[in-house]
Amino acid sequence: MTRKKSRRPGEGAATSSWTTATRTVPRFVPPALQCPDCGAVAVGSRIAHPETCPLNRGVNKVLDEDREWFEAHPGASVRVRPVTPAEVADLLAAGADRPTGDVIVLNLAPGLRMRRFTFAGGAR
Repeated sequence: MTRKKSRRPGEGAATSSWTTATRTVPRFVPPALQCPDCGAVAVGSRIAHPETCPLNRGVNKVLDEDREWFEAHPGASVRVRPVTPAEVADLLAAGADRPTGDVIVLNLAPGLRMRRFTFAGGAR
């Protein structure tokens, strides 16, 4: 009796399924991540929005507010604030989990900040 050779996801040509000796198993292909406002499609987990995108404008507004806050508080290196609806929508469009807590904004160097979102279990 001849047995079919097993094929694993990612081997050979790109297909929507792979075959084992006894069955065909659908291969998971994640849907394309896309901005709900402008329709921009993600490359990896990053979406390059056009400047006219309302979601992009909302996130840029929050980033500007963070910059202005640190300029007004030159000795501060950390800011904790509520997450904004624009940030939630941007994270969800990029395939991330929904943040449930605050945003911790770290001022790493002049002009260089990092946002860290908190989730039900605490900051990740």
